[in-house]
Amino acid sequence: MRGVMIVTMLVLCMQQRGHAHASHVKMEDMEPYIVPERLWGQQDLQEDGLFPHLIGIGCQKCGTASLATYLRYTERFHQSINKEVHAFRGDNIYSKLGRNDTIPQRLNTLKKFQGWYTGKWAKQGYSTRCDESQDGSTLHCQGNALKSDVMFEITPRYMIDLRAAHNMWQYLPSPSQVKFVVMLRDPTPRTWSGFFQILTQHYWNEDEFRRYVRLELPLLKACYNDTLSYTKLWLDKYSQQHLGSLDVCRDPRTMFRAFQECVNGERVKLNDAIRPDSDAEQYDPSSSDATVVKDESEAPWYYKLTLFGGLHPRTYTVHQSTHYEGLLIRGFYVDHLYNFLCAGFKPEQFLILTSGELKENARAAVKRISDFMGVPFNPTNEKWFEKGVSRKHKSVGAMPEDIREALFHFYEPYNNWLLQFLLTNNFNVNPKYLIRELSLHHHHHAHLTQRFPQTANGSDEDDDGEFDDDDDTTEENL
Repeated sequence: MRGVMIVTMLVLCMQQRGHAHASHVKMEDMEPYIVPERLWGQQDLQEDGLFPHLIGIGCQKCGTASLATYLRYTERFHQSINKEVHAFRGDNIYSKLGRNDTIPQRLNTLKKFQGWYTGKWAKQGYSTRCDESQDGSTLHCQGNALKSDVMFEITPRYMIDLRAAHNMWQYLPSPSQVKFVVMLRDPTPRTWSGFFQILTQHYWNEDEFRRYVRLELPLLKACYNDTLSYTKLWLDKYSQQHLGSLDVCRDPRTMFRAFQECVNGERVKLNDAIRPDSDAEQYDPSSSDATVVKDESEAPWYYKLTLFGGLHPRTYTVHQSTHYEGLLIRGFYVDHLYNFLCAGFKPEQFLILTSGELKENARAAVKRISDFMGVPFNPTNEKWFEKGVSRKHKSVGAMPEDIREALFHFYEPYNNWLLQFLLTNNFNVNPKYLIRELSLHHHHHAHLTQRFPQTANGSDEDDDGEFDDDDDTTEENL
């Protein structure tokens, strides 16, 4: 009975947030998504010496910089020349493939992409070579990575750009063998930390943060569920099926277009939310009347988020066009991970960590990754694990309490469904840390966590080690 009540409460909560404008196409009206056939067959990652073996996909301000540092000082792990490569975001390669008329032309595009991407490890002596078959019908790549090597990169935006997962499935030579590490953090304090990151070189204060929330929260309430939420579609139409059913999958580009159409129809007053105005202090984010404000102005951020390099042809400030891609929209982890299943990946390819887990015991967390990748855990510099990673940037002050409360309730249903999604689909996750990280009520999920007394291939080992992270990994440091 309690489970039924929880489901009913979450359904009603999410339905109340789905009052989108009628002018856009909803996910329920879109054609079901079928993974397109690859242009080339899948290769063997180990036997062909290919890489990368491990890709970090998110999320922003969740501790990915600290994780990358720990991995760099762990034997057999080799990072790309830059932590973030951004190889699979957006439509660049997708558009080029669409302009190619023949299979050989498309394969040549993929060949050039592979050379550019794997070149990110060239300074460490790693390389690949791709050649077309004699009949020009397929592509075969050969690399020089050893079976004991773990080549990795971590680009947090891969998780929020829904196209990235689908691009990976099409462009990687061995997508079914690549593994992923995901860093998660309570989306409410993550939003506060994200605000300080995008304004690192710009003025900021509490009123400015309120304007950003005012900019985005009403828009998400109006448009997100009907256009970008796999979970909401599952609740509405497929709840009798497994949470993780691929029946809810839709084309990510169609979803992004629908989201843009909804935003355009609502004509959100986003420019005023960025610059100072007289009523910013009176904005109540928890109010039921906090709806989208009609105005002639339109926003740049959702265009940058969904187009990546194809901003709407208006003139915006450099700050708007290069820094802000949304704060709150990054916190729908359940839908972002669901999207990877829709692209063709399997739950066993993912390892889920939390910021709290990495902070509490970095050695145990990184050992989980080593075990996940099938290599021994051998740190090459113990001081990083003993003293922790130093933080370069800090949030100043505490998040305004009214916004903290509003965002907690806004994200709560999605966080609950995230836990159920991960556990029922057998993702490699430590439920103890996830429940603690997301401030979930443990007794509500006892029927799920009873099957996971400790971690999935992990450890409950604790120690007193701490670290400071330039990704602001814990709420206590805000």
